[in-house]
Amino acid sequence: MKKTSRTYHSNRYTSYKTCKWCGLTKELSEFYDGRWGKKCKVCVKARAQKYRHEHLEHYARYEKARANLPHRVEARRKYQEEHKEQISEYKKRWAAENEDSVSVSRRKHYESNRDEVIARSKEWAENNPERVRQAKTNNLRKRRAARHASRGNFTVEEFKELCESYGNKCLACGDTEAVLEADHVVPLRKGGSDSISNIQPLCGSCNRKKFVTIIDYRLSTNILS
Repeated sequence: MKKTSRTYHSNRYTSYKTCKWCGLTKELSEFYDGRWGKKCKVCVKARAQKYRHEHLEHYARYEKARANLPHRVEARRKYQEEHKEQISEYKKRWAAENEDSVSVSRRKHYESNRDEVIARSKEWAENNPERVRQAKTNNLRKRRAARHASRGNFTVEEFKELCESYGNKCLACGDTEAVLEADHVVPLRKGGSDSISNIQPLCGSCNRKKFVTIIDYRLSTNILS
């Protein structure tokens, strides 16, 4: 008896199929079931990707609408509350690793929402005068350090911890009510570093009196006692 090809019989015995779009004959595992049964998976995926690329705005509106559904908003809020620290650490790490992308994104956002950003910044500055003063002082210090090519750098958090370790008082006069400033024990213009190890908290008056002399008030036992 002559052996009959398995591809000649019904789908129950068929091992191969020809794609309607690309014309290639492939195994049945390379095809979807149902309405896409006559097209291979490669062709279907390629057609879907092409359609999505040609309708990016439509998909963006769709995803935005889905994201704003009440149950999704609530789920997102709950997740953010439960993983606040992890999310914050991830954002900081990602921003540090993608400085160029962050810079471009911020510039685009500012250009598109200039008036809104300025108004919001103005309002924030009026409500947080002390933080604005600290930011200006910090930026001025960084520019001075860069001008003198000083080594090291310290953060606002490090200076805050330093002040707390000395009881939040000026190490020169002992004033606990004055606003403390970061004084360089060895001035920048004399080769001092900008690291926290070269910083001591002084009030504005004592900081200006010290000027560019090298005085380490941290060694004064009557102040630290």
